[in-house]
Amino acid sequence: MVVRRKVGRETFEVVRTHVVDVTELAEELRAEGRDKYTYGAPALLVFHADPREVAAENNAHIVATYAMLAAHALGLGATWMDLITPVVNREPRAAEVLGLPRGNVAYASLIVGHPQIRYRRAIDRSLKGVAYV
Repeated sequence: MVVRRKVGRETFEVVRTHVVDVTELAEELRAEGRDKYTYGAPALLVFHADPREVAAENNAHIVATYAMLAAHALGLGATWMDLITPVVNREPRAAEVLGLPRGNVAYASLIVGHPQIRYRRAIDRSLKGVAYV
């Protein structure tokens, strides 16, 4: 109840139904060859920092945003993966496997790869009501 009040109902439900699932079933998923968290993406980027640094979380989110924009500019697909960071922060072995320095906190993560679907045209969006002066 305390955790739910601190993080909110939505975040609590995600952690309860997904993060615990990952930590408990990681071996089973790997044995079956299933990857329901990174969807087989060839790259996982984890943005982390020493939490004692000024604006560590904000800076990690800014860098992750620019990394996503850069990936798209290179023709790659990139997706924010909020389910990865709680696992990295809760499981010391996960942080060790990813090479995070001891004491650093993961604030954001992206999966990057070649998109399966390429769209030929974007949706036509008119900028009604926008005035340039």
